Amino acid sequence: MAKGNKISNFPSNQVPKTIDGQAAALSALDSFRQLKPCEKNNPEAVKTRINDYFGICQEYGLRPTVEGLCLALGRSRQAVWMWEQEGTKSGELVSNAKLAINALLADLAVSGKLNPVCLVWWQKNHYGYKDQTDIYLSPIQDNSYKTIEELAEQYSNSELPPIPDLSGLED
Repeated sequence: MAKGNKISNFPSNQVPKTIDGQAAALSALDSFRQLKPCEKNNPEAVKTRINDYFGICQEYGLRPTVEGLCLALGRSRQAVWMWEQEGTKSGELVSNAKLAINALLADLAVSGKLNPVCLVWWQKNHYGYKDQTDIYLSPIQDNSYKTIEELAEQYSNSELPPIPDLSGLED
């Protein structure tokens, strides 16, 4: 590993500082990796694991994330997403946990403790948010359509500007 420069102005060249309790928090999170993965047909085990994850986050002052939730469940983000799509009880538990994480992240962003760009990224990638503009077209409802004859009469009576004579111009 590179030694790093403690006084560099470039963050990527600085020696990373360790946070008090970071090793204990990492050890607690790593304990989830050692457990058997939760099965979607066992919602009680899923509920217990989600509660354990939030408890560890609270105990060590960690911000809960979807990735951490998936680590606690022993499943990939894709697998957990499938649980939600299938509408199982475990999927509902995961969905509710993700709502709590999203609410916390939004609160952190509003209070200035989280960069709003990070919040937008998380919400787009984990919570179904998206940038889009919807354009709705609807037919005219006043039934004031003109017939072809009415349009022909309207435009035959109107005075059009004269067409200039361009025959004398050279190419």
